[in-house]
Amino acid sequence: MTQHYDTDVLIIGTGPAGSTLGLALANYGIKVQLFTQFSWLANSPRAHITNQRAMEVLRDLGIEEQVKEIATPWEQMGESLITTSLVGEEIARLSAWGTGDERHGDYIQGSPCPLVDLIQPKMEALLVKNAGERGAIYNFNTEYLSHVQDEDGVTATFLNRITNTEFSLRAKYLVGMDGAKSRVLEQLGLPLEGVMARAGTVYVTFKADLSQYVQHRPAILQWIVNPEASFGDLGMGLLRAITPWNEWIMGWGFDISKGEPQVTEEQIHARLNAFVGAEIEEVEIQKLSYWYVNQT
Repeated sequence: MTQHYDTDVLIIGTGPAGSTLGLALANYGIKVQLFTQFSWLANSPRAHITNQRAMEVLRDLGIEEQVKEIATPWEQMGESLITTSLVGEEIARLSAWGTGDERHGDYIQGSPCPLVDLIQPKMEALLVKNAGERGAIYNFNTEYLSHVQDEDGVTATFLNRITNTEFSLRAKYLVGMDGAKSRVLEQLGLPLEGVMARAGTVYVTFKADLSQYVQHRPAILQWIVNPEASFGDLGMGLLRAITPWNEWIMGWGFDISKGEPQVTEEQIHARLNAFVGAEIEEVEIQKLSYWYVNQT
């Protein structure tokens, strides 16, 4: 009896891993559909450093140049600094991402591709665009519920979160790329070992021209050690340049036993001044969010 398949592969999750797989399959002419319960892609900077091996994959998929056009280039990334503030004392300087003189040649010889710094929302959007152009089908607002596997394939059930109706699709394969809280793993009975939410960080995304405060030691990532920053799992705060040197994310730890802190705009401005080491008057606060360290 001939099997009916709605598609070849179902991918649960549209993040960098899921969408890279979707792009690769579509590139080879394999029918693929991707699903996410959310209405769109990542809405905060999240992952950002794109290493050479990842760039080689993107090169093979034909989008390396597109990535380089929108990423912070390798030569602008600098080293990883530990300071008391952007203008304060430098405590330590760590060679990172192959930018240090002692290792840069090894990185150049090791790959035809550079490292770049590209935030997850931009990476995801680029992957989705290219995968869609090559035939991948994306299903937003569509929640994966369960699946049943047999010797010929898999039947998965989904919930359309707009119409609140369930439906099923038949495919040859199902791939779970739905993160640490994966429902696919749960359905397969594969437990994660470790500790969830062992520590918490407050993140604030903002726009401000801080170029004058980093021109003497430019780096996309600076760890801040001072009384306003030194709490949490790492014991340091951070300032990371999303788009040098005008768009940033600032982070500091909080006591998770007391719940998520209510942070006022006044407190954000005071902490930013302490992290920079100078009073910053023109600041556009974009978003406040909470992030948890999962050790699984």
